[in-house]
Amino acid sequence: MTQYMTEKEILTLVSVGAVKGAQATVSVTRPGSWHLSFDLANGTSALIGTARGDLKNYTLPACAELVHSIGIDRFTVGLHGYTSK
Repeated sequence: MTQYMTEKEILTLVSVGAVKGAQATVSVTRPGSWHLSFDLANGTSALIGTARGDLKNYTLPACAELVHSIGIDRFTVGLHGYTSK
C-alpha cells in the first residue's frame, strides 16, 4: 500500500523514525516529473511527488537535495510510465 504524502509529512516521518533504512527511490513518470518513495517501518511505503498536483516538478538535482537534506546518502533512480524518444 502506498500513501501519498507531502514533503512536510515525509520530513515528519523521518524525524520520528518511521522511515526504515536509508533509501529512497526516485521515479520519473513523465519528463520533468519526479516522485520519491520511501519504505516505512510499518511495511508500507510513502510517495512524494507531483501526482496530486501539490508539489512542483522536481529536477533530479532537486530530488537529490531533498533526500540528502533528510539524511539519505544513497538513492536509486527508476523510470516509470513513459519512454524517452
